[in-house]
Amino acid sequence: MRARGWSAGLVRRLLGEPDLLRVNRYSVSAPPTRLYRLERVEAAEESPGFRVVAAATVRRSGTASAGLRRGRREVSARAAAAARGEAARSGAERQDPDEAGP
Repeated sequence: MRARGWSAGLVRRLLGEPDLLRVNRYSVSAPPTRLYRLERVEAAEESPGFRVVAAATVRRSGTASAGLRRGRREVSARAAAAARGEAARSGAERQDPDEAGP
């Protein structure tokens, strides 16, 4: 359903309880798989509520992704700056003060 634009919250809000619960085929200890009739899903997708909420979800997701990318760039830049500063300090520490030129 994710490929069709559904989020977990959207499923809960628009579809409610599943039509069928099955044992999770990947892990018996995992929660059961929730199955929904295709007719219910298609009817919900035709509703104006789905379009509005799905569009808002896409906008929020895009904004969140952009924020994550920006944060990663900032962390990388700080790490690179710290590494450059560390390299400069370790180079200065290696130089013998008595051997320093004029």
